[in-house]
Amino acid sequence: MNAAVQRVKANPEYVTSGEWVITDARHDSSANAYHSTVPCMAGSTRRIVGIATLSRPEHRVAQTREVACTKIVLPQLIARGLNVTEVAHDYQSTIKTNVEQLGMVNSYDTWHGIPGD
Repeated sequence: MNAAVQRVKANPEYVTSGEWVITDARHDSSANAYHSTVPCMAGSTRRIVGIATLSRPEHRVAQTREVACTKIVLPQLIARGLNVTEVAHDYQSTIKTNVEQLGMVNSYDTWHGIPGD
């Protein structure tokens, strides 16, 4: 993933605009998933620049793992020196709050985007 981050940083627009990323959870089954993963894809390169996985022992309910994984993956990007300026994600108020606390612009992904604040 470090190579993917370096590829993003090599884009001329990155220097002035930073990077936007999109996150979304993937579960190992459609019901009662044991493992959940949130990959984070860079908008400019469509490469995975971060990933977090949690399992049932960490969070019993699969739906809560998306928020927890997102809270793990965004600081990973910061630690790698990626200037993330905007994050698109599922419509989750908890994720929105976390994104804004990190000083990033909040957006909703195209299939969850709805009128809102």
